[in-house]
Amino acid sequence: MSFTVANVEKRQPRVAAVRTIIADVLRYSRMSLSKRFGRPKEEVFATIPHPSGIGSLVCGRRANSQIWSLAQDILSESEWKRRLEVGIVQRELREALGRRFLKGNTPIDVKNVNAFLSEVLAAAATTCKTLTHFIPCHLSSDAEPSKFEIGPVCFQPTASFLEEHQANFERYVLQGSADLVEIGKKCAQQRDLNEPLKHAIKHYEALATGARAWFSQFGWVAAVTIHRCDAATSRTRAERATETALNILRLMLGTSYGDRIRMDNHPMRPTRSASLTQNEQGQLDVTLHWVSPAGQLGGDWWKIINAGDNTVRIATAGRLINTITLLEPYRPLCERLIDALEWFGRGVAGTIPGARVVDYVTAIERVTLCPDERPTRTISTRACILCSHDAYTLDEAERRKIKHLYKLRSGLVHGSLSPFEPEMESAAYNAEKVAATTIMRAIDLYKTIGAFSDNANLDTLKAAYEHIESVARKKASSAGNR
Repeated sequence: MSFTVANVEKRQPRVAAVRTIIADVLRYSRMSLSKRFGRPKEEVFATIPHPSGIGSLVCGRRANSQIWSLAQDILSESEWKRRLEVGIVQRELREALGRRFLKGNTPIDVKNVNAFLSEVLAAAATTCKTLTHFIPCHLSSDAEPSKFEIGPVCFQPTASFLEEHQANFERYVLQGSADLVEIGKKCAQQRDLNEPLKHAIKHYEALATGARAWFSQFGWVAAVTIHRCDAATSRTRAERATETALNILRLMLGTSYGDRIRMDNHPMRPTRSASLTQNEQGQLDVTLHWVSPAGQLGGDWWKIINAGDNTVRIATAGRLINTITLLEPYRPLCERLIDALEWFGRGVAGTIPGARVVDYVTAIERVTLCPDERPTRTISTRACILCSHDAYTLDEAERRKIKHLYKLRSGLVHGSLSPFEPEMESAAYNAEKVAATTIMRAIDLYKTIGAFSDNANLDTLKAAYEHIESVARKKASSAGNR
């Protein structure tokens, strides 16, 4: 990939950065050891690899900062900016600088720097691959449904998943063992491979067994494919896609059932504990607890939450997840819905009442408020309308209740209220109901105004809300004149 621009002068800062880096490396290389080690630690610990491939060269703090900025700069203008971590580009940059401009003695000019940066980015991009991630989850302890999908995320009971992939695990052990033995053969030139092969098989069998044991502690496995990213970015996007799918389930199920939905950090072992108290007469009271992190949803839960308008909403959530897995062009309205689902999911999974109020109200705010609008009145008005029976009615009494929730959120965030205030329990309950309905109606609205189109933006959203508010006020005015 080349960096071609009409104005060559625009690339001069990159040339200056490379010159600064190489100059600092040469300056440190000419220093005596005593003088070099007399410099501050952050200076002498900043290095680039030696062009010979052995050891490193001190570049100093200024050059270190220039390398990071240069990596960010070239990545931000490339097609890989959402697929690559800047650290990978920076590492490639560090390793190539010495080879090109010290060992190769290449002139530092616009042409050579542009070619160099293109090669660095191309080398970093080779780490981008399409990967399918398998993420264990808690959903339900029920056996049904046998499999279901939310957009690109496919959920499957763990038992059937492990059975389905048994052959893949066996191939992993054999292939990994063969690769390990081949490496050992090249390094040590061993003739008798029986003993190394046994050790290699044991190693990979232990890895496969450990993975199966971990996954077996969960009831479900989510499979999601992420296209052309580096490994770390791919995993992060896979987790966000899975979490968004879980959040739409939390939205449909609410706290009563959705609070036990989790992604892969809480094993499914039932927790056994005991409570011990003593009354004023000195008598003990003992209670034993046996709690499973998975809840019973009933065999038809997937059909139930897909009833009515929810079928379309879950399909819309699937399209939202596609923007994560396929890295579609940035769409601000889709990002708002994904963020609102994340805030709502945190509220459902939360245990502190005040924190749940903050999460729910923030979710409401994310789908109703546009930039440069008055928060309290705008949010309370729009949420009230969306929560009405027809999504076009403004009830002042209901609006005041939502406005009160927003004021509670402000008090919690700014420290004037404690998250453990007695009022917070009921506030969290009310906020969840308002947030759930608001988000579901917002999903309908966003889909109607074309949230997935390239032209949809915050102005589109604002115009849609202003239209809804106008209709609601006219209805209220005509009702008052009767």
